[in-house]
Amino acid sequence: IKKADPKENPPKEEPEKKYSTKDIVSMMQYIFDAENAVKEDWMDFDGNGKVNIIDLLLLKKEILRSLQ
Repeated sequence: IKKADPKENPPKEEPEKKYSTKDIVSMMQYIFDAENAVKEDWMDFDGNGKVNIIDLLLLKKEILRSLQ
């Protein structure tokens, strides 16, 4: 019986998890409780009185910029 050679069959690495825009928005809505946001809320980036996907994407952009 031939012994398994780890060089021939290296262990498969699991692919890095990728999150879709929908996943990110859902997480941000949960984290920031966007379901209960009101007109005066600081998350209303575009000033339309609602916290929607545009606001959350702008918020994501602002967070990423602040981390650089």
